[in-house]
Formats: sequence, structure tokens, C-alpha cells
Amino acid sequence: MGYRHIIARALGGMVIICQSLGLIQGQTVMRAASLTPPQEIPHAVHRYGEEELTTLAHDAVLHAVRVLYEKTDAVIVVATGQEMEGFYKALVQLFQEDSGLDLSKASFFLMDEYEGLGSTHPLSNAYFFKKHFLDPLRQISAVRAPRDDAFFYPGQKILETKIDVVFWKDFLASKERASPDLVVLTFGAAYPVRDILGTITIKGGRVGAVEPGMSFTEEIVQVSLSDHRKAELAHRYKALGRLIEAHEMPPLKEGALDVPNKAWSFTPMAFAGAKTLLVLATGEDKGPVVAQILESEPSVDIPASFLSRLTQVSWYVDAGAAGQLTTTAWQDGLLATEQMTAALCQASATCRVAPLILEKHFPAKAVTCDREMLETAHAGLKGRLASCLTTDNWPEGKRVLVLSPHPDDDVISMGAALVRLQERGNTIHILYAVTGANAVRESLPAYADAYLQVTNFLPEGSGKKKNVAAKALVREWEAAQATGLLGVPSQNLIFFKADYYERRGIPGLSPFSVQDMMRMKTVLKDLAPDVVFFAGENDPNGAHGLSTQLLAAALDTLVGNNELKPPVLYGYRGAYNEWPLSDPSSLLMVPYDTALQDHKIRAIKAHVSQLDPLYPSFDPRPFFQRAKDRNAASQEQLSSLLGYPLIDPVTGEKAVGVEVFKRKSLQEFLIQYL
Repeated sequence: MGYRHIIARALGGMVIICQSLGLIQGQTVMRAASLTPPQEIPHAVHRYGEEELTTLAHDAVLHAVRVLYEKTDAVIVVATGQEMEGFYKALVQLFQEDSGLDLSKASFFLMDEYEGLGSTHPLSNAYFFKKHFLDPLRQISAVRAPRDDAFFYPGQKILETKIDVVFWKDFLASKERASPDLVVLTFGAAYPVRDILGTITIKGGRVGAVEPGMSFTEEIVQVSLSDHRKAELAHRYKALGRLIEAHEMPPLKEGALDVPNKAWSFTPMAFAGAKTLLVLATGEDKGPVVAQILESEPSVDIPASFLSRLTQVSWYVDAGAAGQLTTTAWQDGLLATEQMTAALCQASATCRVAPLILEKHFPAKAVTCDREMLETAHAGLKGRLASCLTTDNWPEGKRVLVLSPHPDDDVISMGAALVRLQERGNTIHILYAVTGANAVRESLPAYADAYLQVTNFLPEGSGKKKNVAAKALVREWEAAQATGLLGVPSQNLIFFKADYYERRGIPGLSPFSVQDMMRMKTVLKDLAPDVVFFAGENDPNGAHGLSTQLLAAALDTLVGNNELKPPVLYGYRGAYNEWPLSDPSSLLMVPYDTALQDHKIRAIKAHVSQLDPLYPSFDPRPFFQRAKDRNAASQEQLSSLLGYPLIDPVTGEKAVGVEVFKRKSLQEFLIQYL
């Protein structure tokens, strides 16, 4: 693929994004050429930045309520789960603000439900729906809220009636419909499956309870949950049991803490004729599924890929979920300077921009623009990027706190920066939010040593308690060894052991205990950090986002009460996508040479328990390889934009990687994470 085509695709993509967000304004400097698209995508794809999840939910709600205004007796099928929380919150807010929004005649069906749980079980989808949607609506207006007899879920028993495919067809017929009026969907994340030969296949895209490989011939089916799905659920049931033991949740009937084996679910057959179908997808773990749906043929390994055959789908996706898309829906449009700069950065990921900009015939072949203004914009971007690659804006002589969700996130995300920061006289403390004990295999040699040590300290403890303590100790040993390789003394490590893993996902229960909030405030007051590095991405198991939210809540209180000076805040990334380079003014960059790269990789590999992770993501690469590849890609992209190779500003050697951090004001930080 030639340079001209690549940058034209990037510019075309920016046109689509900018138009959908209403950002085309200011001085026009470029018009994207009308080129033949590599593939036509009939879907409306609305993309949002990672900081725009509230806007994503708001826009999806505005789309949905059009149906409700047109048909007050609409038949609606909705999903539940974490991705839907923002949607329901936005819909409740609109319901409060707009007294003309009447849902009393609408009928709501949940996408799926676990067999035998019922609407009062804290982990049932019906309980989620009531706590996040029905109860708040009824508190606002019982008259306009949905009626009790207009809320259903698959498998539900109402007297002698079961909500199954027969009921569904009869219900639609009674409403003189063949299909639902509105469907709001989410789908499951991607995950790897390794066969006996070691070959890895990416599966995922669960729709309701319909998992990869399942076949169906009806609109509503009963399914047996896979081992993969039951393993995902098992931790939540164990955590609920511990909350009941701690009297934070009321007791349940016998057997209610057993992981369900079956579920009832709508299948994709039920939605083919829906007039309006909205799909919400957020997070990088959804990226492979979105790419499969929009750019490949349907696959039995990705149940959600049935959406590729439906033209009425409207997508609401964030940058993470859209991160693996390569196809652009082409159309003419105008680019302002800000969007052109972002397009140049996007193009630099796949070609060298500096020579391309200087190529004599580039504008005529790809875009129509004012060459002088194009070159001026590129020169301005180069200048801003170059200023980020010096040591001038690195902290010096400061108290620095690194918030690491798990032991290993620190060295994966900022191993090179930890070394360089200490060289500049900064004092580093690292707080590990959770133990990561669940990710330790008992076959690991260090586990046996840790279990023996724990037994000596807890001779009367239960086997279960010893097991968890031993696994946590393994992670602590690894963290101390890894950071020790980078010069951080072990006494500066804080193993916080937050309990939000035990509390997350229970509607109505804060994921943060009073004790954890108090302890976080104490740590911040004791350390009084000048600079805080935090996890700026959400991971599939939630530890990253929750650790940052806990930090935000504590900072909000302490700074608001004048108990703490606002620290400088930098977000780091470690798993997949890097921070965009199009706004260098907010970025701090740490280029590093081969010697420091080797040092960083040794520190990552010191986390022996994670070399073959117990809970792998959709990306089969080991963590050290992901970090190396991502940092190398940032270095190559910067070199492309600048037109010359980067150097390590400390050693003067050629840079082989760059760690990138994004600065946020306290206000920006609190708005995004509270």
C-alpha cells in the first residue's frame, strides 16, 4: 500500500470522526479526496474518545428515545451489565428532565437471565435492571415509569406461564408486531482459546447467554453455560459469599451461592427484523470482536458477528473498541487544522510522514489543500513533539507516587521512567492496589515456599486463607525483586490490598469500602506526593479503572478540604493502545535506549507467575513483548513524524522505545474518574 493511499485513508477516517462529533469548524485547510472505499460498511458507526463515555451513553439514549416518542407502546429488548450502567443512568436523567417521556405503556424484555436466580438475587440481571433503571424511574414518577407487568426476562415464571419462545411470539402478535421496536445490545469480550497443539484461536462476542460455538433454531433458548463462562462468574459468587459473611449483604437461601449451570437467552434470530438496533461497545478487549463484525465474515466463534448482516445497526463505540478497525467508510469532508494534525499522527503509524509531506505530488494525488498551510501544520506538530522528548519537563527532586493496580503494572507501563525519575533525584513510592493473588498457579515453585512461610505465621488459619495469603506473598516477592532491579527500595512499596474485587458488580453497593477509602486518604496525606502516576486505561477485570476511581475519590475529598496540595497527575498505559500523539502539550515522554530496554524487560520477567498468565487476554503475547512492541511502535511513530531517529536524551544512544504519559489537571481527572 502506497504512502498516498495510507494517509488518505487516515484523513478520510478523521473526516468521519470529526463530522460525527460535530468538530468540523475553524479554518479549513484540507479536503479529503473522494476515493473508492476498500469495503462498504452499511452501519452507522459513532466513535468516541476514551474520555467521552458519558457522551456516548447520552447520544445512544437520545437515539433510543426517538423510538419511545414514536411508539409509546414500544416493545424493547435490553442488555444488562457494566457497559449498560451509563446508558441507564443517562436514560434516568432524561426521564427526570423531560416530563413528556412516558414509559408506562412500553414493554421491556431483558436479553438473558440465569436459571433459578429470580429478580431478588443480587447477581441476577433482573436485579441489576431494577436497581439501575426501574427503581430510579419509579422514584421520579411512578405514573410515567414502566409497569410491573411490562417487565419480563427469558425463563421467568409468571404463575403458570413461562417466558419462552411461545410467550414471545404470542406477545408480539398481541402487539401487532413481528419484531421488537428497539434492541439495545452489548456483547462479550474477546478471549484466547489454546488447543492441544498450542494453536491460539480468538473467540468471544457472547450475545446474552449465547456463547461461541452454540447453535440455535429459536428466538429464545435455554443454554448450558460453558466452563469459560462459569469460571468468569465463579469469583463473583465467592465474593458475594464473603460479603454475606461480613454482614454487608443479607443472607440468601440455600444454594443461592452456587454458580448457575444454565441460562435463558434471546438469540440473534429475535433481532433480525428489529427496526432500531443499538450496539454499545467500550474497552480494548472488545476491539477484536468489533473488527471481526465490521471487517470479516460472520463466524460461529463470534456470536455477535451476526450483526454484520444487519443494515439497521447503529454502533456506539469508544476508541478502545474501535482500535483494531482498518476499514474507513469514505466520504468527502473538511478538515480543520486540529483534525489534520490528528490525521497526520494516525497516518504516521503506518508510513513515514516527513518524506511523504515533502513528496511533490502528494497533495494532488490524495487531497486538495494549501501546501504551505499543510507544511506549517506539520512543522508546528514537529516542534511540539520535539519539546516533549527532552528532560526539561521531567519531574526533578519530587515525591512521586505510582499507583499500580496489580503487581507488575508499574514495570510494564513505566519501567524505564522509574529508572530515569530516580536518576533525577525523585523519591519513588509504589502502591499496589490489589494483591493479584488469584493469578498465581499453585504449581509454581515459589507458591510452595510461600505456603510454608504462611503456615508458620498462621498455624491455626484455614487452608483457604493460607492459600490466598501464600499467593499474595508470591506476588509481593516478585514485585520487590522487579522494582529492586530498577532501584526502588522495598520499603517504598505499599501493598494496599484493596477489597473492591469483593464488592464490584453488586448493584447498590459501593465497590469501595469505608476502610479502603480511609486508608487511601491516609496514604496520600502521609506521602503528600508532588506527582502521581495512575493507570489511564480500563482492563477487562476492572482493577485498573477501579484503582484510579479510588484515587480520584480520595483526592476529591482531601484537596476539597485543603488537607492535601493538588499533585501533578500523569496517566500511563500498559496493556494495548498508547496515548494519541496529536496533543503533545499534555504529554510527557521518556525515550530509552537498548540497555534500559533490557533492564525493563528483566524487571517484567521477574514477575514469574505472569509469564504464563492464568487469565490471559485476547492478546497472546507475553507482557514483556507487549510492552516492548508498544514502546517501539511509539518510537517509530515519533520518528516518522519528526523525520529523524530518536535518541535517549540521557545517554545519547539511539532510542528503541518511548514510554508516553498524559498529564491531566485535577479537574479533568476528577470529571473523568469520579
